[in-house]
Amino acid sequence: MADSAPVSEKVPVLQIRSVVREFGTKVKTRILHSVDLELQRGEFSALIGPSGSGKSTLLNLMGLLDRPTSGEIFIGGQATSHLDDDALTSFRGRTLGFVFQFHHLMPAFSALENVMIPAWGDRGFASAELRAGAEKLLCEVGLSERVHNRASDLSGGEAQRVAIARALCQNPPLVLADEPTGNLDTKTADGIFTLLRRFNRERNTTFLIVTHDPRLAGRCDRIIQLVDGRIVGDRRRGEGPEDGTFLPSS
Repeated sequence: MADSAPVSEKVPVLQIRSVVREFGTKVKTRILHSVDLELQRGEFSALIGPSGSGKSTLLNLMGLLDRPTSGEIFIGGQATSHLDDDALTSFRGRTLGFVFQFHHLMPAFSALENVMIPAWGDRGFASAELRAGAEKLLCEVGLSERVHNRASDLSGGEAQRVAIARALCQNPPLVLADEPTGNLDTKTADGIFTLLRRFNRERNTTFLIVTHDPRLAGRCDRIIQLVDGRIVGDRRRGEGPEDGTFLPSS
């Protein structure tokens, strides 16, 4: 399994500075308004907000899948705006993991092959070390008996576990999870959350979970609230109301 790009414990894993994102040419629509945000190593945070608040736009920028109109995004202290597309792709593969609501697995590939895909693409071949690391991850997510099953034969919960293993294959310092439990039943969703939490604690991996589920968000250590392209709430556990609830006011 590949080592991720080294990130100092003292340097924020993610820094977003005065980021603006606009769409359109003649008529411009501003989706994000001078957003500032930092995530530290080992944080387990949720990003919440109503539909149309800019969550997906911000997630794409954090994941280096899109570029801001202005402002800067730093990953592990590295500015990213000057990187060309090839360098950005390589840097993204070594520093970021992604978990999506609908998995995006290759249906004809086995669970093992799906886990190896990010590192496989980065290296150009599947080494014995990579295969062993991917198998170990699948065992860690409870799929030791499904290693060679096609993705199309897996249940929704099993497919999401494969997606988690895939996101962790290169041991990235930051994992972005977009509605990772959104299409799962409550029991399966709880199991997926527990898995993410375990890897957060064991590997000191930073997780940012984008979710509409207030129950899921309330189990995170920090909740960042986005409304109309602006961060309007940022609260850590212990800073909430005295009644014990842990959700920012709307």
